[in-house]
Amino acid sequence: MEKRDEKFYPLELVCIKDTDNNIIFSSYPEDLDKNVGKYSLDDRTYDEREVDGRNYFVQSGVLYDEKNNKRGSIEVLTDISNQKRLERELTKAYLEMQSELDFASKIQDKLLPNKGMFRNIRVDYKYLPSKKLSGDLFDVYEIDKNHIGLYIVDVAGHGVAASMLTVFIRQTIYNIGKNTFQPSRVLKRLQESFKELGLTPDRYFTIFYAIYNLKDRTLKYANAGHNSIPIIYNDQTYIRLVNYGLPILGFDIETNYTDKSITLNDGDHLFLYTDGLIEAKNTDGDEFGEDRVKEIILKSDGDLLDNLETAINEFSDIETNDDIAMMLLTVI
Repeated sequence: MEKRDEKFYPLELVCIKDTDNNIIFSSYPEDLDKNVGKYSLDDRTYDEREVDGRNYFVQSGVLYDEKNNKRGSIEVLTDISNQKRLERELTKAYLEMQSELDFASKIQDKLLPNKGMFRNIRVDYKYLPSKKLSGDLFDVYEIDKNHIGLYIVDVAGHGVAASMLTVFIRQTIYNIGKNTFQPSRVLKRLQESFKELGLTPDRYFTIFYAIYNLKDRTLKYANAGHNSIPIIYNDQTYIRLVNYGLPILGFDIETNYTDKSITLNDGDHLFLYTDGLIEAKNTDGDEFGEDRVKEIILKSDGDLLDNLETAINEFSDIETNDDIAMMLLTVI
């Protein structure tokens, strides 16, 4: 039994009434308060009731004699005050958490680039997080009047921890990239900064980073474990920008990132994406895969991103557990 306000209450209370609703026997106080909800199941009823400031779950039933004549009723009250208190506390905590997640999600959305023209590049994208907060990140930013930096990132994991890392990555790239014109050097310095955080080995991310020279239209790029290979395509060509390197890890390891380059022309499209696109599965366990992406790109006569989103929704008839990010840059 539990003591409360100098009164003792059993976990269960019983009340028996006759057919005229007179109490024959009662093991709880007579100062019954209010009913807060009630429903019926066969010849029994259930509700919740406050008794002297306590919350009880009430089971009511009819008493019959041996001839099946109604002789009275019985109520059994089970004390659920602690459960109710926990429910209120959990509900309050949940609502507060959801409010904070909504706020963080809005902040993360603000980190995405603006759609439309950026110098002589048209920017478009689809951002489809599996949860409120995502570990995918992409951006296009100005290094100086002749150079544009661009990248796509996939952080291991989802939720709050992954989203917090995207903020760190974005700010670090911005600081490093303003003074560095070699993508491989940016990745090397990014890994050094990430290592200083002292995170556990399961925290890492992949990134494709490139610098576009507006004067000679050369795209120089390096890759740190981002296996969703970016694609350059136009009406005549389809080129995968293959360039291997280890992911950005939080511990000492020898990393050798290399730079490659390609010249872009008017009408060229650069398509970047995260592995949530190609690893999306259907109920048979089949992955969407790079071949389907290539097929849609080659057949697309309209908005590629809309076509891909439609195709992935039709293919993957189960809820995805991974974020999907797609960015399309077009040289004008």
